[in-house]
Amino acid sequence: MRTIPFLAVLLLGFMPLTASAQIAYSEDFEGEFPGPGQPAAVSYTYGGVGSGTDPFNPTFPQEISTDGLGEFQQAYKISFDTSAAADYYFFGLGMFAGFFGPDFRAGGGVEGGTEPGNWVFSADVRSEGAWGEVALRGNFVVYDPDYETTFGVDVNSDGDMVDGFDTYILPITLVDNGDGFTTNSFRLDAGTPTSSVAGDIPRFFDDATWVIQLFGGGGEYPFAVGNSITLDNLKIEFSEKPAAPGDYNNDGIVNLADYTVWRDNLGATVTLPNEGTDVTPGEVTAEDYAFWKSQFGNTAGTLLASVNVPEPSTVGLALLAMAAGVSVRRRHRG
Repeated sequence: MRTIPFLAVLLLGFMPLTASAQIAYSEDFEGEFPGPGQPAAVSYTYGGVGSGTDPFNPTFPQEISTDGLGEFQQAYKISFDTSAAADYYFFGLGMFAGFFGPDFRAGGGVEGGTEPGNWVFSADVRSEGAWGEVALRGNFVVYDPDYETTFGVDVNSDGDMVDGFDTYILPITLVDNGDGFTTNSFRLDAGTPTSSVAGDIPRFFDDATWVIQLFGGGGEYPFAVGNSITLDNLKIEFSEKPAAPGDYNNDGIVNLADYTVWRDNLGATVTLPNEGTDVTPGEVTAEDYAFWKSQFGNTAGTLLASVNVPEPSTVGLALLAMAAGVSVRRRHRG
């Protein structure tokens, strides 16, 4: 299958926000004049290869479209005829809103803004000609422009200390279910983020450059006439992530990692994150294990009807018995 690079980069930030602001970025294209042409502050590039000596000179007309929308509603549409392409074609677009920084942090420095799970990215998507539901793929990226200066490391060995790097790269997928516009919405910790810096852990900032990269290709669209992608209501908004009861390591899902937290703290006089209501508050006991087991597989805001739950090891069972005995004796003394 031929691969078609399709790159779109949305740079987000730069807006001076009040302390109470909770929307880091929002674009609905309502401020543009409808008709052909690219929106303000949008740039793009494109190219491709034709078959044999037949040149392929693609065009990717852009427009502020009202097609299929309600009165006074607009969206950003890019069309592309790739029937003459052979090996590949590509186009990219960029929407530059600037950069966040120490003085203008995302969400105005709202409490919890440094936790990616508290931010929700959403976009309305409509595609034409796509093979299936996947309309675009890409990444959410946090770019630290002062990485080398901050950490004192010449990462690319170019002799200076002025370069920045991507510290948080989260794969994303936007889909169109075929029923008009499809609203895509997900938290910025959904998935497994990586970092472009070797040996560094993914690090999320609310005072760095935020980037959305979108791309598609032969896996998403055929070499044909009539392909298009329409985007609307792009937004990154602060929305505190709901707790998942039994999520002892606070990562949004109740899984084996939480069992490890329980096991490592068994018998300690602490309260685990997201403990069950009135389940031995202030101490870690067998009852906390039983509660975790009852919640296993759940995520924040969801419940699973049936899951397989791992049982403690022999040592764990012995510790359970000891903890249970301590708990009972304490109650008798009370």
